[in-house]
Amino acid sequence: MALRTSRFKKILLIIFEIFLAADSIVLLSGGFFNIGSLITYILAAAGSLALIPFKGRTGKLRTALGNAVIIIMLLVALYCAFLLIFAFSLAPGGNEKVAVVLGAATVNDRPSLELALRLDAAVDLAGEDTDILFVTSGGTSEGDSMSQGEIMKIYMAENGVDPGRIIPEGESFNTEENMLFTRTVLSSEGIGPDEGLVIVSGWFHIFRGYCYARAAGFSDISAYPAKVNIFAVLPDVLREALATGKMVLRFAGLYPAHSAI
Repeated sequence: MALRTSRFKKILLIIFEIFLAADSIVLLSGGFFNIGSLITYILAAAGSLALIPFKGRTGKLRTALGNAVIIIMLLVALYCAFLLIFAFSLAPGGNEKVAVVLGAATVNDRPSLELALRLDAAVDLAGEDTDILFVTSGGTSEGDSMSQGEIMKIYMAENGVDPGRIIPEGESFNTEENMLFTRTVLSSEGIGPDEGLVIVSGWFHIFRGYCYARAAGFSDISAYPAKVNIFAVLPDVLREALATGKMVLRFAGLYPAHSAI
């Protein structure tokens, strides 16, 4: 039984290591980086070391590394499943008045791939619901001459959405501020927090967006999940796990309000 368990763990570790190594290579070659990418690289290195046939004390360390990689990857898989189910369970009912598109990285005043995918989803939503208004929410990234909110508005307008339906919000630098400042913008437009809000973002980001939207006072919340670059899923979910931990500490009053996550 122990032999079978050991063999199963080794097969599982090999599968995880192939995925981690391939993902790391793609991430490095594509220039994509966040804290989740760093964790991906560390897990890939740990998995490689765990597969080297050391003996003695070093062998015990190898076993411990392998077990750690397996446990972390299984937990990530479970968390990923939760995020997916949660995001797609919040389908809009069709009566929502406004949608908030959550910002992401921009490069030279243009959306990054991740942000473009969110905006493409927003464009699709605009075509499905011709009455809904959009708040494009995000502050100014280093090296850009305008805020993410303005860049997002331009992109959506270029893709056929009436600019009059888009309200840019350009002061927020994290998800908590996205929701707080979106409520302020909507209040100035005479739209209350109970009117119905659709969150447009990557599916991995919807849960945290929902929690912060509730904290900001929105009571009727749905979601329109955007597609996600498959090679960015692991680092994004790892980053999201850390950010969710930070959110819990924020709600407990143990973490400062201003943070880039």
